Amino acid sequence: MASMTYEEVYSRFFTKVEAYDLLSERMDIDNVREEFMCNWLHSAIYNPYIRKQFSSIEMDDIESSFEYTLRYSIDDSADKDFILEVLSYGMMFAWVEPKVNSITNIAQTFGTSDEKFYSQAAHLSELRALRDDMDRKVRSLIRDRGYLNNAYLDGKAKSATMRG
Repeated sequence: MASMTYEEVYSRFFTKVEAYDLLSERMDIDNVREEFMCNWLHSAIYNPYIRKQFSSIEMDDIESSFEYTLRYSIDDSADKDFILEVLSYGMMFAWVEPKVNSITNIAQTFGTSDEKFYSQAAHLSELRALRDDMDRKVRSLIRDRGYLNNAYLDGKAKSATMRG
């Protein structure tokens, strides 16, 4: 069983986002940042499309690590990079989700003719598109890995035979 630390996944996540909201002072109180990051990682791992890639996975929140076995392994390096990439995009999805569903984006804004507002509907639509792009990215990474690396292409699958 291979293992990976949460920090490795967090590091890959931070290469994909500018998450200045995680640097605020209120995030430093009582390890709130770590709690959010851990929850986003759990959310990514338990996404059905991601979870199905593992034949086993054991999370250890106390040690901030997890052990895993992939259903289809290529090699240790490729497997680790794949997991880091998929989980970081899964964390991005979980990070954006509350921003899309925030009261700021849902509540209707009213103002005077002196104030300039941009279309709330267009903004919310773009946030949803961003969230959906992240979900598609996770699925495409999984799909492409399975398409390019599988038992049939490796010659390990039984060939189909016709019954006579």
